[in-house]
Amino acid sequence: MAITSINEDSTDWLNISPVAIDQSGLGIYSATLDRAMLPGDVSIITASITIESNVGSVELPVLVLKDNPNYRPDAGVHYVKLIDADSGQTINEIQSLASNGQYGFTMENVPFGNYIVVAGSNPDNNGLICDVAESCGEYPSAGLVEEITINEFSPAITNVNFETNFNQIAITQGRGKHYLP
Repeated sequence: MAITSINEDSTDWLNISPVAIDQSGLGIYSATLDRAMLPGDVSIITASITIESNVGSVELPVLVLKDNPNYRPDAGVHYVKLIDADSGQTINEIQSLASNGQYGFTMENVPFGNYIVVAGSNPDNNGLICDVAESCGEYPSAGLVEEITINEFSPAITNVNFETNFNQIAITQGRGKHYLP
C-alpha cells in the first residue's frame, strides 16, 4: 500500500505534516490547528482529512470545540444501556437528551445481577452505538469498565457519572465491541 495524497478541507486552520514516514508515505503524520484562523463567531468547527492510497481512501472527521462559557455540549440523542455482565445482553435501555450539557437517566425495577453501563449516540442510524466518530462512554470510564452489582444489599444504581466522548477508537477497536441500540 502507498499513500498518494492527504488533504484537508478546512479554511486554512488545519495543517497536516509528515512526522516519520517511509517511501510509501506510511507512518506518522501530525494534524495541528491554528486557533487564530478559526472562525470567531461559532463554537463548533468541523473539517475532514481525506487520505488517498493506491487501494482506496478514508475520510477522518475533525471536530473543534472552541472554549465558550455559554456553550453547553449536545451530542444528540444518547442511548443509555444496562448490559448483563455475564451474557452481554441488554437488560434495559433508555434514550436521553442533553440538558445543560449533561445527559441524565433513571432505570427502575432492575433485576438483581451484575451489569455494565454504556451510553452513546447513533447519528448514522446503522443500529450500533459507539462506532468511530460517535459519542461513547462506559462506566466509570471508556475502556475501564466496572461492573455494578444489584442485590438485596444494594438494590439501586445511584450516582453513576461518566463521560461520553467522540472517536472512542479504544472502545470500538481495542475491545472489539459495538453496542446495539
